[in-house]
Amino acid sequence: MLRRLAAYCYSHRWRVVIAWVVLLVGVNVLAQTVGGDLLKTFNLPGSESQRTFDTLARDFSRKGDTGDLVWKARQGTWDSPEVRAAVQPVIDQLRKSPHVVSVSSPLDGNPANQRFVSQDNKIAYAEILFDVQSNDVPVSLAKDMRGVVSKANSSAAQMELGGSMFTDQSQPASELIGILAAILILLIAFGSLLAMGLPIMTALFGIGVGLAFVTLLARVMDVPSFAPQVTAMIGIGVGIDYALFISTRYRESLHAGVDPERAVIHALKEKKFARKKLKNREG
Repeated sequence: MLRRLAAYCYSHRWRVVIAWVVLLVGVNVLAQTVGGDLLKTFNLPGSESQRTFDTLARDFSRKGDTGDLVWKARQGTWDSPEVRAAVQPVIDQLRKSPHVVSVSSPLDGNPANQRFVSQDNKIAYAEILFDVQSNDVPVSLAKDMRGVVSKANSSAAQMELGGSMFTDQSQPASELIGILAAILILLIAFGSLLAMGLPIMTALFGIGVGLAFVTLLARVMDVPSFAPQVTAMIGIGVGIDYALFISTRYRESLHAGVDPERAVIHALKEKKFARKKLKNREG
């Protein structure tokens, strides 16, 4: 089977390359249109740690997490008429947002909320109570709320949102560092851009298709938010490893005087030949 597959890929190499490009573009477009959302939460049903978390959530926590709307008076005090006119519409709009249960503000006149005011009467904050935990607050909702607050900043008051649900956490591009390191190592080992490019391109195609399938799977099943990092790690490691194995065997066959087509077939069947040699030695 591998021999026929290798022969077909060699004879129709441009069709195979085009098919891979179409697959890469197609699944990514499909993932962008009908793909699901990755879960920020992760649990291990039946484990002791999960039972502990469930107990804490049931008996010791509120219904949801809280965030803060913090404002600073540029002139006057935190409740001066100009500041109040700028902040109160924002609070009213945040109260209408999905998943928001209440917004406790010192502007409401509740004496209990006066603890939200600084000693110099310049800074105050309102507490936003959600009906879900911070990890379950939709990214789109947090983005919309940040947009509301950002647009409301004026010469009277400076406003910011606080809380883990409003934190823009971006993962460092560690996968890119790994790919760059692999490019450098392969370029030194092979001394050829073409030989170096094959393992890298194979890994990149695998990562691109794999990430798209992860997004599509999130439509029909629960997929944790760290799945893309795991996919990229496997794609880089396995993709480069197997492509390097095949390209090395192909170059060895060429140096032995084998024509390119037979070298391709030999490279793909090398693992099978190695198993046969090992059996012969054991016998």
